[in-house]
Amino acid sequence: MTNLTIIYGNGFDINLGLNTKFVNFYKWLESEQKHAKDKIYQFIKNEKSINYLNWSDLEVGLGNYTLRGDFNPDEFMDSHDNLLEDLNEYLLLEQEKFETPPPTYRDGILLRTLREIPLKLSATSQKKEAISIQNAYDRGLDINFISFNYTQNMEKIIYEPRILKNGPSLYQINMPIHIHGILKESKVLGVNDSTQYAHNLFDKSFEKYFVKNSLLKSISSSQLDDSLYILNN
Repeated sequence: MTNLTIIYGNGFDINLGLNTKFVNFYKWLESEQKHAKDKIYQFIKNEKSINYLNWSDLEVGLGNYTLRGDFNPDEFMDSHDNLLEDLNEYLLLEQEKFETPPPTYRDGILLRTLREIPLKLSATSQKKEAISIQNAYDRGLDINFISFNYTQNMEKIIYEPRILKNGPSLYQINMPIHIHGILKESKVLGVNDSTQYAHNLFDKSFEKYFVKNSLLKSISSSQLDDSLYILNN
């Protein structure tokens, strides 16, 4: 069997018709009047230097917030907890909108998607890659999924690890690995490194709470190790 790893992010949920962009989340916060006096939410609302269109804008904004002259580390940690709670609540609501397809439909989705990959590569002048993948299909596949989403909508399609038959070929379908955590559990949301926030105002342990590389190692180390093992192979 050939290893095939599919890496996906928020575009997957958006393609399912879910409102999982940051702007959707923020509109919900305002409509629900969530934590109206929360310091982070007030900062995002009043900060004009960032457009806050994407989730990455939010993470940059969180770092910028710590650089304010009147910044209070304890208030920030409370606000960050509020943010994670509200994000969890909102994305659970969105996740529930996508219903689990019936079993026969699930297999059809997977097979159709796999067949389309070489076709779409050919359409974008990547014929060499398309031929390579098609040849791999004929030998059988061990398929892994690495997700940057907190939501677990791919699981509704895959349902369980299993062997899927495509003509004479066999495909081993494995459950997704969520590198940034999942809903109802710990989630990775923070800055890339210590230069993006006022690190001198926090003790060293705060990195595990707010810096992505440290967050990955502390709250989803097994997911990180599994992802690296798959990618290295």
